[in-house]
Amino acid sequence: MKGKVWCTKGWCPEPTDATATTTATTTTTSDGSVGPPDQCFWDLVAKTKKFNKAQVELSLAKRIESWGNLMTNKKNNAAFTFSDTLDAMNDATETGTSCKGNSSCLPEAKKVQQTLANCSVSAADHCDQGKLSIPIDSTKVSSCKTSLTDFAKDFKDCLTKPTDPEICSCVQGLSNPSADCLNFRAMHDGVKSQKEKCTKASFAGSFGDCRKQERMAAKFVNKCKLSCPGGSVSTPSTQRREILLRRLLNQKLNYV
Repeated sequence: MKGKVWCTKGWCPEPTDATATTTATTTTTSDGSVGPPDQCFWDLVAKTKKFNKAQVELSLAKRIESWGNLMTNKKNNAAFTFSDTLDAMNDATETGTSCKGNSSCLPEAKKVQQTLANCSVSAADHCDQGKLSIPIDSTKVSSCKTSLTDFAKDFKDCLTKPTDPEICSCVQGLSNPSADCLNFRAMHDGVKSQKEKCTKASFAGSFGDCRKQERMAAKFVNKCKLSCPGGSVSTPSTQRREILLRRLLNQKLNYV
């Protein structure tokens, strides 16, 4: 029939989430019906799916790299980050054995002191990339970031061509990213899980938990230190402790 659109079970594709669209080139049969789009259209559909996939994988690769660097920095910093707060707690609680300013606070103060005493080890352990089930392949991540970025840029450039035939020709000439660069999900999820164990305060002994203990330490150092009725004598040690307390009480500390 004249004017009948060619559409069978094997065609009529659903709309894709392509960044831009072109008009599908169709053919007209001898009886006047409209035939299916040409190969150029199908190539554009396929390449658009690759572009969308590449965008997702590029985001995953960037997160893997960023989180990997974050964990490495926190593992290295754990060795010394909490030492000043621990010194203040040790002074105020006599290494977790007393709380002369308010003895009822000793159980809680002791827990804080004990956690801080182990933070150089526990926080580093929680941020250790050696615990990853799928190790971060830094070479692969870096290389794929480049190739995925280039592919996405080239695809977008193709869509700026002035005519549909030029767009199709440009898209058809693009080389797809390697399959190795389109499978970051498992690595990403493993790194995300370990990163959360490193930074979230809900994991006991994590870097985030040790930051939380610093906040609590400010309260217990004040409560446990014993004030002298006749006034106190300022020493270099107590001065350092007071400076630390002011920093902990007045400066906003991030959990991570």
